[in-house]
Amino acid sequence: PALVEQTDDGPLPRISGDGRQAWVEYSAPFDKTDRRPRLAIIVGNLGLSPGTTEAVLDALPPEVTLSFSSIAPDRQDWIARARRKGHEVLIDLPMEPDGFPRSDPGRNTLLTSASEVENLNRLEGVMKRAGGYVGLLTTMGSAFTVNAESLSPVLQTLKERGLLYVDGRYTSRTMGPELASQIQLPRAYNNRFIDA
Repeated sequence: PALVEQTDDGPLPRISGDGRQAWVEYSAPFDKTDRRPRLAIIVGNLGLSPGTTEAVLDALPPEVTLSFSSIAPDRQDWIARARRKGHEVLIDLPMEPDGFPRSDPGRNTLLTSASEVENLNRLEGVMKRAGGYVGLLTTMGSAFTVNAESLSPVLQTLKERGLLYVDGRYTSRTMGPELASQIQLPRAYNNRFIDA
């Protein structure tokens, strides 16, 4: 409860009074003394197809991180099941791609043409309806993540809420990792798509 701000529309992550943050508290444990190189695998866009999501939960080991669609029905139930199996969990954050609106990530997409307030309201809409996740994973975003003016307030909000940022890196020109680093927001970025 200390990591959750209850709102009329659902829970929002927050930093607890004693400084605990969701990205640390909900992270999957690993042996920090093991100095071998690490590989992180994230399976995204889960929760839209119950059959696929069930198969992922049944087949993949807990070391694989799972990211659930921001519009997935029963998202909190999926997250709870994934966490019980030991998976670290992210939420997909839809962002404007090149070619928008022909290519549209869906409801609550963050847009370069939207005001800062509108984008932060959309971000809040993505973060609500579920808890127990460590951060957000960008979905598409090849137009949004190259726009520092649009992206910076989003990253600042993630930092203020105790979350981490994973840049899906849908473009090599993304400013996400650099801007996140400047504000000391915990971050990671994709450097290989296994299967689009």
